[in-house]
Amino acid sequence: MYKNMKGLGYFVILIFCSLPVFSQKNLSLSGTITAFREYKARQTITTNQFINNGIVHYKSGSISFTDNFEVTVGGTFNANSESCN
Repeated sequence: MYKNMKGLGYFVILIFCSLPVFSQKNLSLSGTITAFREYKARQTITTNQFINNGIVHYKSGSISFTDNFEVTVGGTFNANSESCN
């Protein structure tokens, strides 16, 4: 799942057994991030964002990173995903 992540940015994967209810069911994200952003979805986040000196938080039941997802030096992302059935 993480073999295509490029760059030398910092990332943290956190696993939780329960998530609060979010209004957005699914999110598909793209573009360059250079500031703080937080994204939440009840089911799935799919991302090919380019995080360039930005800070991004993802929280969803499932998070997919496409081949173009990248975190550069100075960029940070956190991904919180539910793993319990």
